[in-house]
Amino acid sequence: MKIIIARIFAVFITLTAIAMSAAAALERGGTVLDQTLMVALSVAVCGSCHLLLAISRSKLSWILWAFCMIGSVYSHVTFLSYAGLRATEERAVHSIQRLNIERQTKAIREALAGISARPVTIVADELSHTRIRRLRIALEAELIESKRAAILRDQLIKLADKASESAVTGNTDLVTTGISKVSGSNQSSVALVASLLFSLMLELIGTFLWYEILQHHNIQTYEKVFRQDKQKSLAEVKEAIESGQIKLRVKDIRVFLGCGQARALEVRRSLNPK
Repeated sequence: MKIIIARIFAVFITLTAIAMSAAAALERGGTVLDQTLMVALSVAVCGSCHLLLAISRSKLSWILWAFCMIGSVYSHVTFLSYAGLRATEERAVHSIQRLNIERQTKAIREALAGISARPVTIVADELSHTRIRRLRIALEAELIESKRAAILRDQLIKLADKASESAVTGNTDLVTTGISKVSGSNQSSVALVASLLFSLMLELIGTFLWYEILQHHNIQTYEKVFRQDKQKSLAEVKEAIESGQIKLRVKDIRVFLGCGQARALEVRRSLNPK
């Protein structure tokens, strides 16, 4: 049961890693051909990283595995970086504060569009030199509208500042921000280190699982072959003894099978447990 769970989990880990590498390759490729070749390369490198040590026992495989690990981690970090960027943009777009600011900005712009008054300084200067009552009333009304327009423009400036602040806040990850404050590092460095750690863990877990699975398979295969070989040897020795070719002695069995002292002794005990 354990080995079945391990196999399922290993397949899941490998498919996840391959999917991340493929997604990163798509981000780096320009044309369809470039993307196809980049995906093929990433899949080959990632798969090799997970399976190479489990398949091969040569020293060269460790060198190849190290290079594959570097390539896979690079692909995963690329994927996580682009994923973080997309998440940042998504948070910024759907920020409640930003939506409220946009609505307020739209309302103020519509209000400003309905005001045709001249700037306050011009209207005030003209009002100070006007003595005709009818014109003064019109200028006073225009001055009120001018002041209202000035207030609305000030509000637009404040909203623009809030929008910039909201964009900066929305572009940051809370955990990354907290770690950067505690460690004294900038957020980009923290995000990069986190991506590297997650990528390394994913690749090491995949490598370890496949190594254990194939090791277990090799042990089972060896034990099965050993049992079959043992049964075959017993049958051959028994037949040789019955035909008179050899006697039930360790020396004769060892010569007949071409094996060592311990194996011959084990065969003799199996045939004659007394």
